[in-house]
Amino acid sequence: MKTVTLQLPQFAFIVGTRAALGTGIGLLMAGLLPTARRKRLGTTLVAAGAATTVPAALLLARRIDSSDDAHSNRFSQKGGRVKARDFMTTEPQFVTPDMPISKAAQIMRQHDIGLVPVVDRADSRRLIGVITDRDIAVRHVAEGHTQECTVRSHMTQEAIETVSEHDDSAAVFDAMKRREVRRIPVTSADGRLIGVIAQADIATTESIAPKSVADVVRAVSEPAHH
Repeated sequence: MKTVTLQLPQFAFIVGTRAALGTGIGLLMAGLLPTARRKRLGTTLVAAGAATTVPAALLLARRIDSSDDAHSNRFSQKGGRVKARDFMTTEPQFVTPDMPISKAAQIMRQHDIGLVPVVDRADSRRLIGVITDRDIAVRHVAEGHTQECTVRSHMTQEAIETVSEHDDSAAVFDAMKRREVRRIPVTSADGRLIGVIAQADIATTESIAPKSVADVVRAVSEPAHH
């Protein structure tokens, strides 16, 4: 799998500043332009800023124009879309239900992630749930629980979104957008955790069209509905 090295503007696109900053920058720039061009360019910048920072959005737009055709041809030559196993992160971090919740929090801090898969045992790695930074904040901290709580007490088990290693990129993107998640576990046919796909994995995979990257980032960066 080929990868590309992210420069600072591209990295800013991935981790973004969300709608508030992007919209503000777009409006500011629109206000500095001549009246005849203000509405058209201002609207464009606001739309781009809603997903990420304006410089990164403009950089991506230039990449889309120059590379979409090349990516389409590449997909045709290979006979289909790239599969989840081709761009997932292998050997992902995980926790088991009986680990202290502080362990999950430490993994999140160390690896700068907001979701950690939960498996039944370290040897079998059968996926049984996930624990997120929101789970810890809402179910543990806000409720005043002690540090002795285990992952089992606050993990999410119902309606976990996963993808198969054989799913193509379109199925992966649909799953991430449907649940508005930035990380999604990848499982084998027997339910074992074999990888995780994050926004960064998508953005740094050369065989994925920049437009697809933009669509995913925009969808999962919208305010969550809980």
